Amino acid sequence: MTFSELLYTIVGIFIGASAYHFLSKDRTDRDSFNQAAKELRDTFLTELKGLYPDPSEWPPRIDVFLKSKFTALQAAVAKFKPFLPKRQQQPFEDAWRKYYGWTGREVDIGLQTYYDYFPTRGTYVLNDEEGSYDNTETYQSNFKANVDKILSFAEPK
Repeated sequence: MTFSELLYTIVGIFIGASAYHFLSKDRTDRDSFNQAAKELRDTFLTELKGLYPDPSEWPPRIDVFLKSKFTALQAAVAKFKPFLPKRQQQPFEDAWRKYYGWTGREVDIGLQTYYDYFPTRGTYVLNDEEGSYDNTETYQSNFKANVDKILSFAEPK
């Protein structure tokens, strides 16, 4: 065997080993992501049964019901988040916060309001500007859209 043949053999082995390592790591990462995504979806579907995906059993006090489910959902969200690419972690966190009604103020992180899920209408003043809202026909679709957004991050790869 000549020196150049030996060199080509060594380079070929190195390239092959590197490709194998890269592909097997990608497969392991994908399998881990898919398992975590399944756990997130399963938790949301179990905890929100009767409300999601079809609101067949909407409770009169949706806030009380959702607060009773918060701990299980929060745990599932926290467990899943590290499996997302860094660039998706903040949008995922934003979707989670929107789901439970975070106001956007740091002091209110964790405050569960669920305002978007009540059939209400009214007016408000925010930063000296008046506005109005009407959730009388959209409260259930607001809920579905917010859960859909969270679960969109957990599509299998």
